[in-house]
Amino acid sequence: MSLVFSSSTPSGDPDPEWARAITPPRATTPSSSVPERARLTLDVRHLFNEEALSDIILRLQCLDGSAAIYGHRLVLVVSSSYFSSALSKQWQPTTGQGGAPSEITMRCDEKLAHVRTFLEFLYGREVELTLDCAHPLLRLSDFYGVDKLGELCLDYLERVLHPEPTRCFQLFAEPNVLGTGGVPDGMGADVALYLAPNALSPQAPAQPRLLALCAEVLARSFSDASVHEKFLSCPTELLLAVLQRDDLSVDREVEVLAALLKWAAHEPSREGSLGELLSLVRWPMITGEVLAEIEEFHALLATEAARVPLREHLLEALKYQAASPNRKQSIVRDSIPDVASRYRPRTPNMVRLQGEGKFCWTLKNFSRLATEERIYSPPFTFSGIAFMLLFFPRGNQQREYASLYVSVDKTKLDPGWRREVHFTLCVVDQKESLCSVTKSTHGELSNQVLDWGFTELIQLSSLNSPSHGYIMEDTLQFTIQFERVTEGSSGRSRPGGHSTPPAAGLANRLI
Repeated sequence: MSLVFSSSTPSGDPDPEWARAITPPRATTPSSSVPERARLTLDVRHLFNEEALSDIILRLQCLDGSAAIYGHRLVLVVSSSYFSSALSKQWQPTTGQGGAPSEITMRCDEKLAHVRTFLEFLYGREVELTLDCAHPLLRLSDFYGVDKLGELCLDYLERVLHPEPTRCFQLFAEPNVLGTGGVPDGMGADVALYLAPNALSPQAPAQPRLLALCAEVLARSFSDASVHEKFLSCPTELLLAVLQRDDLSVDREVEVLAALLKWAAHEPSREGSLGELLSLVRWPMITGEVLAEIEEFHALLATEAARVPLREHLLEALKYQAASPNRKQSIVRDSIPDVASRYRPRTPNMVRLQGEGKFCWTLKNFSRLATEERIYSPPFTFSGIAFMLLFFPRGNQQREYASLYVSVDKTKLDPGWRREVHFTLCVVDQKESLCSVTKSTHGELSNQVLDWGFTELIQLSSLNSPSHGYIMEDTLQFTIQFERVTEGSSGRSRPGGHSTPPAAGLANRLI
């Protein structure tokens, strides 16, 4: 799957100061007292790598090669907060002899193609997002202060990672080759700008927002993702973030321990991280029968790195399990936060089969998720198709109704794929089932229409009202009942339902 998008102007601001040309109000007559204004938005796409009017030459030194790009100081300054600082005052390069463009060396720990794509975006050109380039562009946008590009990268990654969580591991499988650049130590016609080391190197943390997104995606599908062969390539930092989450989708805590030990055994060097990772297993939630034989559970638990922390965790778990209810409350209350979290059971948001063609999505810890723009369910399969539910807890481009859709993953669809899907969506009233909100529809899903459902499923005032039972113990439940899925054909009517309109502010088109 790929996405093509463009910035309306280099800075992402549709009307940056440098691009405005506002005319004075026209002379008015007694019959016309409303002034009129005109505005010009400049298009600088044709200036990319164009020698004409260029006052800077960017000499790129990247992981896999080098290149020279003609640049324009004004465009770079208004497009990037980094360039705005770097090309002003003491860091401003001087003009070469005879008015020739000054030179700037950019030493960058990314591939040359990705850096060139990034610079094209600064000039307002359309660039294509793929799994291969989205993470590098996200790092570049963070370092150079191009917020619009970062938002678009995260939005794209959210859409492609939820349907197939193991794609997260692909994002962290890039080579860790570091550059040799340095911070400029003087002024002159040849100035060096340095991009921070590759965010995937062992010496540097992963991009924080991407790390949080991948942790969320993997937590919701942990049972499936942890048995995939790609799980063995999961970086330590990502695994730490995943295991900390309350909403890890496992039926039993021992599944977390088994996945962790399989991951650690894949590379001997990971034994050094075992102690920290074992502290994230919720030992009191593992049955006493398993705990009694835990040292025979896996050879790694008998190693020096695991033996001491393991015995502390076993003692902690067994004492908690043997305690009275009142004593358990005291143990949790008196524990520091990191320890107290181990006494808390996981609350996974899982989709379970309830009957022929009927699936139930239980959304726990809803108060923590209600501020999200959109929430995806873990994938589930019906009629050979991987579906997801897509929930907008604050409404999709309106704020009075919650919105719910059934969605498919474009990357798994053959060219020309289309299906007519008949289904019923329900928000379950957990107090009184007769008060549940149920709506039926049918629509045609295709490579162009990826989701179908209800923009106005239930009023937010009703959803959050304590007089109803839609939210009980911070848990929300949805069901979907498929009636049938048939080969689609163009021109079918779609009563009742709607597809999701494009996200606000996103200039994009799917290809």
